[in-house]
Amino acid sequence: MTIYRALVRSSSVFQYAAGLLRHPLLKTLAKIALSCLWAYLVLQKVDAQVIGQSLAQLHAGWVTIAFIVFHLSRLAAAFRLQFFFNQIDLILSFALQCKLYYLGMFYNLFLPGGISGDAYKVYLLNKHYQTSISDLLRATLCDRVSGLFALAWLGIASAGMGDLLQILHGFVPALATAFLLIPLSFACNWMFDERFTSIYLKTILGALLVQLLQGLSALCLFMALSVQGNLWACLVIFYISSVVSVLPISFGGVGAREWTVYHMAPIVGLDPQIAVCGSMLFFLLQAISSIPGVFYLDAAFLLPTSATNLNVD
Repeated sequence: MTIYRALVRSSSVFQYAAGLLRHPLLKTLAKIALSCLWAYLVLQKVDAQVIGQSLAQLHAGWVTIAFIVFHLSRLAAAFRLQFFFNQIDLILSFALQCKLYYLGMFYNLFLPGGISGDAYKVYLLNKHYQTSISDLLRATLCDRVSGLFALAWLGIASAGMGDLLQILHGFVPALATAFLLIPLSFACNWMFDERFTSIYLKTILGALLVQLLQGLSALCLFMALSVQGNLWACLVIFYISSVVSVLPISFGGVGAREWTVYHMAPIVGLDPQIAVCGSMLFFLLQAISSIPGVFYLDAAFLLPTSATNLNVD
């Protein structure tokens, strides 16, 4: 009986803890705590002086190019999401779509509070245009999933092509794995909403373009750091760390991305110190690029007749 009571008590404690973690604020605090832990583990390994010297010797030209290319990737991402919205009969102007995208970026990085940028966009569009929340959620989630598949494809491809001297052992298996993901990604579109299958090719190509531009932006940052080594290796760790950064194990990917980069860098022949520095620069680039979203916090840009919802009764 004592053991039974102990088990019941333990079960109640776990249920209470699980209930607490479902609270938006506590979830955010937990992610921040995890990010601090990841960052602490990385900072214990790196030499702050080396990082400081690398940052002091940045090539401004490459940083500027990285900034421009990153913003091009954001515009491409906004354009891709527009395909999904069109399928649920929500016709937005490209200018409005871009404003929404930057607003979402700002929320993701600076105003988390348990509300992601995507969730806030769904709320705004439902409020102003009466579009079904379920349709908006399916469109937004399918857009995210297509981006993850693009990350997986490019990560596999860059890993396979990185070893050009053993192409039969690298590129061919990578290509085969990438092809196997095609029916899976199509099935995901169909499961979210059959209407999204007709735009599968356009959205996947758009997702690949977005991730290619982001990879190019990261490469420009590595060039700014005067990285000596295989650029394919830089792409491999960038794409894999990008997948890790979207997992719910950190706040905005901070810490988790750097921890992944630090431990992967020696495997692909890069200096871990410089690799971590490049990862930190990319986060700073994201943060700075998200600042324009502050101008759209009042959502006043949604008030004009900038969209047509064909589903309104």
